Amino acid sequence: MSASVAKKTITMKAAEARALPMRESWGFWLAVFLVMVGFLDVVSTEVALGTGAAREANPVVRSMMESIGVYWIAPKMLLHVMLGYMVVWYPNLPTLLTMSGVSMLVLAAAVSNSLIYLHATGAL
Repeated sequence: MSASVAKKTITMKAAEARALPMRESWGFWLAVFLVMVGFLDVVSTEVALGTGAAREANPVVRSMMESIGVYWIAPKMLLHVMLGYMVVWYPNLPTLLTMSGVSMLVLAAAVSNSLIYLHATGAL
């Protein structure tokens, strides 16, 4: 199969998935949620790291923090925006289910960071 035929096929499949109102709506709101939890993760990470009681567990993100400083936020948020775009463009069921799970994991990380901050400041 040539690359142009494969591209046409995925483009057609994406259009078919977007034609289903439930999937289109789910994709849109999931994209919004992905970007929001990405933002919450960034904020809660910065706050938790600021207490000195936490360290970045993700080695890729930790490496970005060490090499580009506070600018690590830009690629992190760009990733969330790209994932959101992917979900809106191709809202097939496997993508929607996978990205729903990913967004829940990112939300769990943000909650964990918030709990670290609350514990470190004596609020818990």
